[in-house]
Amino acid sequence: MNWLKNIVAVIVLACVSTTSYAMTAEEMVNRIVEIGQDVVQDGNAVEFNVKGIKVLLIYDENADRMRLVSGIANVKDVNDDLLLMAMEANFHSVLDARYAISNEIVWSIFVHPLSDLTPTLFDSAIGQVVIAHATFGGDFVSGAMIFPNRAQ
Repeated sequence: MNWLKNIVAVIVLACVSTTSYAMTAEEMVNRIVEIGQDVVQDGNAVEFNVKGIKVLLIYDENADRMRLVSGIANVKDVNDDLLLMAMEANFHSVLDARYAISNEIVWSIFVHPLSDLTPTLFDSAIGQVVIAHATFGGDFVSGAMIFPNRAQ
């Protein structure tokens, strides 16, 4: 149980030492304009491309939420084994991004409160959503790190 105490101590320390930062909608859009291509904003939605992959930012400042999403495939075109592998990847290898299904589309997504979204985390989130999209059906990752003890 020492390992659990160590994890709790690290989490508490991280919470105490982290200063709160609320990234604004304007800051998110400005960052997207810097790193994305073909940027189109319509109200609280911003569509853009990163390395040829279409990403959509949707935010609601009143609800303190944002999400980055990237449509991968129609769920009817994805076999059950790939969907199961995506769910396993949600546990082991896609880190803060996730695979999800909505409106019969398989998505790579990142959902987070605006109230503690930092520019560094926002940049990481874009990268993770793009990499998760690009690796669906293959490695199923969102970056270089994979959670330990993943069954190969």
